Amino acid sequence: MAVWGSSPNTIRATMIAAPIRTTRLSTRANDMTGEMLSPEHPSSGADVDSPTDRQEGRPRKKLWVIGGIAAGCLIAFVIAAFFVPTPYVAFAPGSVRDTEEKIVVEGEQAYSSDGEIMFTTVSIKDATLMDLLRGWIDDTVDIKHRSEVYPDGDEDEQQRVNQEMMDQSKIEATWVALEYLGYDVEVGGTGAVVTGVGKGLPADGVLTPGDVIVEFEGRPIAVHGDLVEAVSEHQPGDEVSIVFEPHDGGEPEEVSVELAPRESDPDAPILGVTLETRDLEVDLPFEIDIDSGEVTGPSAGLAWTLAVIDLLTPEDLTDGQVVAVTGAIEPDGSVGPVGGVPQKVSAVSRAGIDLFIVPDSLTEEEYERIGEIAGDDVEVVQVGTLDEALEVLVPGGIELPGEAA
Repeated sequence: MAVWGSSPNTIRATMIAAPIRTTRLSTRANDMTGEMLSPEHPSSGADVDSPTDRQEGRPRKKLWVIGGIAAGCLIAFVIAAFFVPTPYVAFAPGSVRDTEEKIVVEGEQAYSSDGEIMFTTVSIKDATLMDLLRGWIDDTVDIKHRSEVYPDGDEDEQQRVNQEMMDQSKIEATWVALEYLGYDVEVGGTGAVVTGVGKGLPADGVLTPGDVIVEFEGRPIAVHGDLVEAVSEHQPGDEVSIVFEPHDGGEPEEVSVELAPRESDPDAPILGVTLETRDLEVDLPFEIDIDSGEVTGPSAGLAWTLAVIDLLTPEDLTDGQVVAVTGAIEPDGSVGPVGGVPQKVSAVSRAGIDLFIVPDSLTEEEYERIGEIAGDDVEVVQVGTLDEALEVLVPGGIELPGEAA
């Protein structure tokens, strides 16, 4: 998900010389000889420094020089602190944006809503020295090394992947919403593309981003939701077989891995990959267009899904309230994990929103942290499925099209 350099400034230091104080000497007689001062001594018409004045001027000149150097160094440090990047990346609170104003429905009736369903973002930037300092004193800012954020060192490639994940999340959100409302949706694909591998999880060292999983325990995988559903039918500790097409284009390979327990739910299995569908095709009964702007990543999936449902049903899902939502949406209606929740809850709090719906995949430590950030200003509710999210908004369920008496 990312929203999601400055030119160096040149500073010219001007040295300002201190004014030299002079004393005019009067013609005077030599007390001992009565002779006038010789040419070797200054005559009454010469402007010169007395020894005392020269001693006073030099320290003052040195002070000006030292002060100028110190000021120049201070200015250079301030510029470096604000503009010179470091090998780190800063994750800070981003924005909170309305979903429904970005969705256009054509060929079906759309209903207006008094409330708003908002999606959240995280600000991601190359960290300067000031960002590192902010990360040290501000609990809502996280600092990570670039190698952790961009493992392959290719920021452009990561941005491309994030954009693809956003594009697919919009398609899947529309698909899930319409199926929930009872519309017929035809979906197809040619496999589940691995977009990321969790460190220390079963797929680590076995699968690589770009690999395409085409079979799981003998079951063909067309869309990545097929794999999500297949994994959920097993238990932690189960040994499973996977057939995948390598990212480098080699022949399909078969591997075996042992599923691990989810940290947030020890009874649920996890393979440890993030996925998207290769060659995804969704045939909708009417056109729905979602404009996500410059925001990337899959974390607005649940928000898009709820917004489409709200637009296509006469009932106001939020009952006139403003609600913030984050979480990926899976084809089976489950809510997937996302990053940056501490930053997002801070943005929600700043926006004055009282309710924030998040995935139930948060660890206990993460949930405690966002609770501290939210304080008493924001109610944070964890959900694992679309049904649970709708129950939070409309206890007892919503009226589906065609159900009215």
